[in-house]
Amino acid sequence: MKTVTLHDLRFRQRFSEQEIRERLLAVAGELRRDYAASQPVFVVILNGAMFFAVDLLRAVDMPCTMVTLQTSSYGSGTTSSGMVEFIGAMPNVHGKDVVVVEDIVDSGTTIHHVCEALASQQPRSVAVAAVVNKPRSHKHKVTVDYCCFEMESEFLVGYGLDYAGLGRELTDIYERIPEESLNHSIEG
Repeated sequence: MKTVTLHDLRFRQRFSEQEIRERLLAVAGELRRDYAASQPVFVVILNGAMFFAVDLLRAVDMPCTMVTLQTSSYGSGTTSSGMVEFIGAMPNVHGKDVVVVEDIVDSGTTIHHVCEALASQQPRSVAVAAVVNKPRSHKHKVTVDYCCFEMESEFLVGYGLDYAGLGRELTDIYERIPEESLNHSIEG
């Protein structure tokens, strides 16, 4: 089993690069089908979603535009601070079909605030595409329309997901190894 250590935490491989690619291609097919008569605007949430967005837009292979929106809610920890800060200007999406591209929907705080801000501009539609959705962790009513993986509450790194700035570049997705597991494997 592949493992990595980032700062003070250890992670084990959860999804391989190949598994991610297969799910991404399936999501791209759904988007192509659903937006065949449209030219959607992909709003990419920085920094984490840029890896997914590049691969997804190449796989979608249809007329579309892409804009970025930088937000912050995690700081340097492993859980959301609950506060969402928009860094820079909000893109103009009035009258357009919008697909918000996110790396992970965990508490749902970021997506909730982003979709609310975009909806205030009266777009034609707003949908969400994410690499990972954790519905049991949602603290807001949010919908993830296109998703590669649905999970419980594991803390993940890789493929854009980071832990205090490290791990985004990993091509696989890794989950945190709980301390109990580490202690047990050392003792046993």
